[in-house]
Amino acid sequence: MKKALFFFCLVTIVGNIQGQRYLDEVFSGVNKMSNIQYGQAERFNGTSLNLEMDIFEPSGDTISNRPLIIMAHGGSFVAGDRSDLKSICKNFARRGYVAATISYRLGVDPLNILNLNEELLKAASRATQDFNAAIRFFYQSARDRGNPYNIDTSKIIAGGYSAGAISAIHSQLFIDTSSANKSLRDIVRDLGGIKGGNSGSLGYPDRTMGLWNIAGAIYDSNMINTAHVACISFHGDSDDVVPYAVGPVSFISLNVMEMHGSSIIHSKLKKLGAPAVSMNTFIGAEHDIISNVNRFDTIVNRTARFFHPFLVPKSGISLSETKSTEIFFYPNPVFDGVLYIQSNAASTYTLLDMVGRICKEGHIKMGKNTLLLSSILPGLYHLQFGGKSFRLVIN
Repeated sequence: MKKALFFFCLVTIVGNIQGQRYLDEVFSGVNKMSNIQYGQAERFNGTSLNLEMDIFEPSGDTISNRPLIIMAHGGSFVAGDRSDLKSICKNFARRGYVAATISYRLGVDPLNILNLNEELLKAASRATQDFNAAIRFFYQSARDRGNPYNIDTSKIIAGGYSAGAISAIHSQLFIDTSSANKSLRDIVRDLGGIKGGNSGSLGYPDRTMGLWNIAGAIYDSNMINTAHVACISFHGDSDDVVPYAVGPVSFISLNVMEMHGSSIIHSKLKKLGAPAVSMNTFIGAEHDIISNVNRFDTIVNRTARFFHPFLVPKSGISLSETKSTEIFFYPNPVFDGVLYIQSNAASTYTLLDMVGRICKEGHIKMGKNTLLLSSILPGLYHLQFGGKSFRLVIN
C-alpha cells in the first residue's frame, strides 16, 4: 500500500513538472553550443561573412521534439551582437525550449550615405534573408542531418528586439514582394530575393508557427499578406527609435524612413485572422524595454504563457495531424505543398482563407487522396468537409 501511494505521488509530481514545461523554468542548467555556422553571405562591401549562431538547450533534457525560438539582436542594422539576447535564450532553455541567438550581416555603404533610406532598406533586407536562412538551417538539420538539436519543426518561433524584430517580422509577414513599393522590390530583387539569395540551406522551408516582436516594425503594413503566425508584441508607446504606431525610424538620432510599428501590425494580423495575437503596451516607455528587470520579466513570462497552448494542446491531438471519424489528413502544418487525405467515403472539400474566400475546392474519393497546395500562399486556412471545418496551416 505504501509503495503504491509513493508511486502515485511520484507520478503526480512528475506530471505536474511536465505540465509546467514551456511555462515555467523547470530546468536549472543550460547547455550552450557556440559559433554554429548556419550559412554564408555577401556583405555590403562585397566580402563574404560566415553566419553564426549560439544555441542553448536545457541540461539533462531527454525529449527529442522540442519547440525552438530563434532570436535576432538589435542595433539599427549596423551594431549589436548575438550575445545581447543570451539572457532571453537561457530563460527559455530553462523552460524546456531550444533557443538560438543569431548574428546577421550588419553595415551600410558609407559611399552611399546620402541615400540613407536606401542603404537601411538594403541592410534590413540582408538581415531578413539571413533570418530566413537560420530557419532553413534548422529544417535541414531536423530532416536530413539526424535532428541533432532535437526540435519539432512545427513549433518554431521567430523573434527579436528592435532591428532584430524588424528582421523577424519581415521574415514571416513579407513573403510576396509584389506588395512592396518599387524601391523595395528592386532592392530585394538585386539582393537575390527575400528567401535569402545564397545565404544557406536553400530549398528548405522558412515558415514558423509563432512570431515574437519586441519593439519592432514593418516597412508598410500593406505588405502583410499572410496571417499564419501567432504573434505577441511588446512596445513602449513613447518609443522614439522605432514607432509604436506610424512614424519615422531614428537612425543615430536622425529621423529616416516611415514605418508601421507593433500596434499597427497587431491590428492587421487580428483583422486577417491570425491564430492568436497579443499586444502588450508599456505606457510611457521608450525604446529600451528589455534592460529593465521588471519589464524583462513581464516580457518573458507573458510570452511563455502566450505560446504554451500551441505547444501543449488541450485536446491531446498533435498539431501535426487532425482526425475525425471520417477524415484523416496530414501533415498539418503543410510544409512541402502536399496534403494527404484519407477518407472513409467520397466527399467534397473546400479550402477557405481567414476572410472566407474560396482558395481551392474539389472532390475526394474513398481512400487516400493527394491534394497539391503549392500554389496557395502560406497562412492559416479552414479546410471543410461536409459541414465540418478544420484548421489547416500552410507554410
